[in-house]
Amino acid sequence: MHYAKRGRASFRVRISAPLPSICYIYKLFSKEYSRNMLTKEDIKELRNVFREEIEAEVGTMRDELTSQIILTKMELRSDFRGVENRLKNVEIKLGRLEKTVSVAIIMFNEDDTKLVKRIKDIESHLDIVPKN
Repeated sequence: MHYAKRGRASFRVRISAPLPSICYIYKLFSKEYSRNMLTKEDIKELRNVFREEIEAEVGTMRDELTSQIILTKMELRSDFRGVENRLKNVEIKLGRLEKTVSVAIIMFNEDDTKLVKRIKDIESHLDIVPKN
C-alpha cells in the first residue's frame, strides 16, 4: 500500500498502474501543486495518463473476453459433434425402419394379390357373380 497525503488527510492508494503515471498523479496532488490551479498542459497530461490506463485495462479485458469466446466456441463445437453423432444414429435407424416397412408393404401387397386371385377362382368355380 502506498500512502499519499493531501492537506491534513491521508488516504491509501493501491498501485495497479505503472509507476510513472502514479508518480505524476501524486505530483499533481502534492502540497506544492494543490495550491495552484491545473494548467492546460497538466490536464492534457492527466488525460494521457488516464487514456493509457484505460487502454491497458480494456486490453486485458479484451484478451480475457477473447479467450472466453474461444473456449465457448470449442464447447459448442463439441456439443454439436455429439448432436451430429446422435442424429446420424437416428438416420441409420430410420433407414432400417424404412426398409422394414417397404418389405412389409411388398409382402402384404403380394398376399393381397394372391387372395384376390383366390377369391376370383372360387367365385368362378362356384358360378358366383362378384359384387363390385
